[in-house]
Amino acid sequence: MSVTPLTSVDTAVEEALAQELAQITTLENHWLLGNANFELSQVPQSWQPLLAQVAPAQRQVYALILSQQQKLFLQQEVWQPSAATGKAALPELPLPCLPARAHALFHQVKGALAQIPHAHIGHLLHQMAALGYSVPPQLWLPKTQDGRYLPALYLPWWFWVRGKDPYSALDVETWSCYTAKEIFYLWTHLYRQDAAKARTLLMTFASKLPKESGAELLKMLSVDLTVQDQALLETCLQNKHLQVRQVAQALLWRLQDAPVVDEEALALLKNQLEYRHGRLSKISTEKTEPLATPIAAVPYIHLAQAFDLSPHQLVLAWREASFSAAENQAFWLSVVCQLPTYSLEKCLTDLVARIPKTPSLFKTLVALGIRLTAEQSQQLAKAILSHADNRLAWSELLALVDQPLTDVDITSVWASAFGQSLAKKITKVCKASTHINQPHLIREILALGWLVDAQAASTSVKILQDLGVSIHDTALDTHRLTLELTTSLD
Repeated sequence: MSVTPLTSVDTAVEEALAQELAQITTLENHWLLGNANFELSQVPQSWQPLLAQVAPAQRQVYALILSQQQKLFLQQEVWQPSAATGKAALPELPLPCLPARAHALFHQVKGALAQIPHAHIGHLLHQMAALGYSVPPQLWLPKTQDGRYLPALYLPWWFWVRGKDPYSALDVETWSCYTAKEIFYLWTHLYRQDAAKARTLLMTFASKLPKESGAELLKMLSVDLTVQDQALLETCLQNKHLQVRQVAQALLWRLQDAPVVDEEALALLKNQLEYRHGRLSKISTEKTEPLATPIAAVPYIHLAQAFDLSPHQLVLAWREASFSAAENQAFWLSVVCQLPTYSLEKCLTDLVARIPKTPSLFKTLVALGIRLTAEQSQQLAKAILSHADNRLAWSELLALVDQPLTDVDITSVWASAFGQSLAKKITKVCKASTHINQPHLIREILALGWLVDAQAASTSVKILQDLGVSIHDTALDTHRLTLELTTSLD
């Protein structure tokens, strides 16, 4: 009796083996990233009867043994899985890994992210990178769905865990291989490295850009918009998505010396809005109409002229509370895309001077954020943080920057109006309790730990201890994490 060699099995068997190998690889990738739990439906069908009889707590051990046995069997060269495709090699981490002794404190700080408005995983990862460390992906990647906040050094891991080539470049051939979200991350990275190449690629797919991510990509051109972008923007006017067309049109208006105005829309805005005492707001009447569409239909420069305002005066006059969410969105899109560079610089100068005493204006600065370089954002945040009259909460600044500020005068920060107010509250709490138990105080101290570099953090801890705060208080976790790693670098 002859035995049919495994190499001659029919296609159905080969595909079944390939599927099992793919399932095993997926399981191992989950284990690699710290995901110990799995459902029986996730394992190869041939394993399920055995694992069903095992206590749930022991299933991972049995599954690990089975996975190694099956892989050894497949490596005996009796069958090579032609239908199976392996996962790309693990990406490299360019910096030394976070020491194991800091893992517990890292977890504590990561757990606090949800308690702080504007805080995200990027603040924590940037803090570690600034100190010279990569964070092992199993400590944060399994629960990170949004890659937009990740430092560039982690994007290969974000793609790898989704089964994509971590180092694949975005080009004409690979564009269709990625989702809209992935295209946004890859194109943004390409734009920072080679703006000309990124623009050329965008031109190829201008008429097919996806709705939300396509509009966001075009907004990025507002930072260094040139007349060379006109052909790209005109092509985007043929896009099927209104959001993409609106951004393209707004950017085109900025390039034009005398953009055509929709007189009917402008007349409606002049009738529904009023400028008084430095504020532009809606006139309250029973027949007030929604204004988002007319705002989007009127070039920004014409809207400013209608109320005898300069472009930068209109930005500072706008009062969000008077308008609907859609109207505010339309206005800020117009500002971001069309505000002339010279007017932007005037806006920033005025805002930095006024925000410390009028914190509500900080929303305006955040709205302009897409027009700012990382260096500009850092300088603005540092100026506000150190301003003697500053009353803006420190945690608010996390909406503007995601990396620690360098060369901060931490003594000035604590001597500011907000710092002094916070210090009094901390002293009062510490006299009545062994630890800080008020969420708003914890939030601001944690935020400060993300905002400053190692030298400033060290001085800040001394100031806090003088106020009566224990070095082991959880409010100091972001400061302590910096000090822990700074010590290990010495």
